[in-house]
Amino acid sequence: MHNKVFLQRFSQHLRRCTAHSLRAAVLFAFFLTFFSCSARLVIDIAENGDITCTMNIRITRMFTDYIDDLLKFAGIREQSDSFFDLDQIKKSFASYENVTLVSISAPTRHDLNMKFTLRNDARGIAEATDGILSIFESSGNRRIRFLLNTEKYRILSRRFMIDENPILSRLAPDPDNPYTEEEYLDLIDFIFSEYSPDALSIFKNSFVDIEINTGGRVVSARGGNISGNRATFSIPVVRFLTLYEPISLEVEYR
Repeated sequence: MHNKVFLQRFSQHLRRCTAHSLRAAVLFAFFLTFFSCSARLVIDIAENGDITCTMNIRITRMFTDYIDDLLKFAGIREQSDSFFDLDQIKKSFASYENVTLVSISAPTRHDLNMKFTLRNDARGIAEATDGILSIFESSGNRRIRFLLNTEKYRILSRRFMIDENPILSRLAPDPDNPYTEEEYLDLIDFIFSEYSPDALSIFKNSFVDIEINTGGRVVSARGGNISGNRATFSIPVVRFLTLYEPISLEVEYR
């Protein structure tokens, strides 16, 4: 019953949150594959430098049940066939000049499929992703870098109001005092054990798989594996949830 006490403790704060702000925060968590049971991101880089990203995310049932309980406890009765606010996602993409949303769907309440393109504009890509994704040239080779650390997370957290939500801010990374992976798994066991006896196993075996296909031969892939024009990475989800160490991926190709 410890989770019931936890819900009561935060219900007063939740009642001050609108359904919109809560969903916006949840959307951000999903987009970065937080709390996902499985996630796959394929990045295709064309010869002209344009980037196409295809993303598939499946959210674990115990997390959606948890959020449903929070909404119910806060007195928010929000009926939806999908846990993803597709209209809100479309609006967020429309605000960026160099980014085009090609397709988006939520085939089930727990799944999100999305494809979008980034025009070959290094400065525009960096701005659109708050510097998390960057492209540059060095010694005649081209590099694409993904970097998520506590500093960049602060920017995203402010933009998507994570800190304003007492529930999600507790589960999301703490940039001032990051959890170790062991500490975070203890937190997961405390919060989610009532929703699934396999909570720890689910989180320990959840990964974000990233595949990058380039317009030339891959020379190096820091933190990943190389096969011709392709680099692949598999990152534990718990690393995104703690950011105890920065997540840094870099592919160099020619």
